[in-house]
Amino acid sequence: MMRALAECNSDYETNLVERIQNGDWQVTSVFEKRGEDLPFAYTIGIFQNFGQPELLMVGPDSKSAAHYVNRYGALIKEKGETYAPDNFYSGIMDNLDVCMINANSEAKDEYTLSCNWYYRGRDYPLMQCIWPSSKGFWPWDPHAWDDYKKLQPLYGKPPRIQ
Repeated sequence: MMRALAECNSDYETNLVERIQNGDWQVTSVFEKRGEDLPFAYTIGIFQNFGQPELLMVGPDSKSAAHYVNRYGALIKEKGETYAPDNFYSGIMDNLDVCMINANSEAKDEYTLSCNWYYRGRDYPLMQCIWPSSKGFWPWDPHAWDDYKKLQPLYGKPPRIQ
C-alpha cells in the first residue's frame, strides 16, 4: 500500500506523492558528508508506475548517480526497456555497460529510506546498478583494487556469470 497525499507532512513528501500519482518517479540523491559516507542516488515510483524494480547507485558523485538512475527511469518510460538482476546493460552510463544485481535489505535500511516511507516498508523490488572500473574490472573480480571496491560496496550477490 502506497502513501496518499493526506499523509504527507512536508513539501518533500507532498511533491514525491504527487509526482508518483501523476505517473512519474522521483530521484533522491545524497551527497558525501565530510568524507564519511558514499554519495548515492535512487528512484522512487518506478515500481509503482512501471512494474520495474527501483534502482540504487552507490559511489559516483551524487549528481552523476542521480543522472544515471533518472536515465534508467526514462528508458523504461520512453522506450519500454525492461531490466532484471544478473544482467549487463548498455545505455544507462555513458560508454559503459552496467550490471544489475538484486539489492538486499541492508541497502533498503541504509539508503532507500524514502522508498521505505512511500511503500510503507521494504516490500518492493530494488536493484543496485554496478559499473566497471576504468580498467574494466567489476567489484567481485579478484583483480579489482581495494579502493574501487570500497567506493562501490555490493549490497547483493554478484551475478551468476555464464
